[in-house]
Amino acid sequence: MNRGKTVFSQLMSLLPDYEFNKCVARYNGDYRIKEFTCKEHFLIMSFAQLTYRDSLRDIESCLQAMSKKLYHSGIKRKNIFLIMITENTDFVIQCIRHGFYDYLLFNTLKADLKLFSDRLKAQSLLDSKSNVKNHILIKEHKANTELQYNNIVFIEAYGSYSNLYTENRFYTISKAIKSIIHNLPETFVRVHRSYAVNLDHVQSFNAEEVIMNNSTIIKISRTKKMALSEAIQRTA
Repeated sequence: MNRGKTVFSQLMSLLPDYEFNKCVARYNGDYRIKEFTCKEHFLIMSFAQLTYRDSLRDIESCLQAMSKKLYHSGIKRKNIFLIMITENTDFVIQCIRHGFYDYLLFNTLKADLKLFSDRLKAQSLLDSKSNVKNHILIKEHKANTELQYNNIVFIEAYGSYSNLYTENRFYTISKAIKSIIHNLPETFVRVHRSYAVNLDHVQSFNAEEVIMNNSTIIKISRTKKMALSEAIQRTA
């Protein structure tokens, strides 16, 4: 039974932790990192160099085979996955997001890339159909009401709440306007700190105000004029 440090662990103990941590802190290397730290990354890549690993798959296979010895070698992770270093980061992210791991294990040839692109388009189309949300769920009187986005004329901020106005009434929800505006279709645009309007319900507008179909007049903030103009051009 091994009662001492492994050779790799003894070599890594020569690394001055203070200086290493200073470098990490200087470049914010561990900023928002929850699991795979710079220190672990360094240990794994050092292991790959010292053991003459030839590829990413070789690194992973070797570490997985020695999983019971990793802790004693200074590597705290139990599961080691592929470490991708590539200029085409979007390609890798899309592969992982859609579960196309086979494209991460081989050289990406042009034919493979086209096949991946076709699979990605098909998968994205299915995701978009299944994840499209066209309503907001409102709880009132112990019942749930589905308010369709296209029925909302405008939204008014009400402290930490929001009032959603339709043609004939309004609903109050316990969410601030800034937390719901990003989930709404692009026809919704913020025209004031306290208001967001649905462009499909805009009757007319000028440099100072917007007139809605229900005759409500909403002032346009000076800082929001450009955003309103761009939104109108985008949805026109």
